[in-house]
Amino acid sequence: MMGTTSRGSLGQPEDAACGRLASPCAWIWRGTVKSQWESLGFDSEMFRLFMRMKGARTRSNLLYALSSPKDRFQLAQELDLDWNAVDYHVVLLNKHGLVHEYSSSGRVKMYSLTTLGESLLRLLGELDG
Repeated sequence: MMGTTSRGSLGQPEDAACGRLASPCAWIWRGTVKSQWESLGFDSEMFRLFMRMKGARTRSNLLYALSSPKDRFQLAQELDLDWNAVDYHVVLLNKHGLVHEYSSSGRVKMYSLTTLGESLLRLLGELDG
């Protein structure tokens, strides 16, 4: 039997069986959600990148995993993802200023969160909690 669906504290669908938000796609860019994101300097494009688009959950997991600097291989192992998928998302996160190349040695590049990435991570934590 599947878990029942109830409404969370922000009016979003919540899975009663696990107590976590059911899907990032349930969030809508308006009201409290919009003001929370805008207060931290994030626009609707960043919202879509993390809450609406395909791969949003992977990008969120990468941010959480980068709470300490890691290279792409370490991220792939930790998140049980294909190395190419990790590479694609890290490049995307870097393009949006959420992660930066911490150091490199040959072909190995270490990545860490930027201040903007840390802010987004806190916001995502607030929305989940």
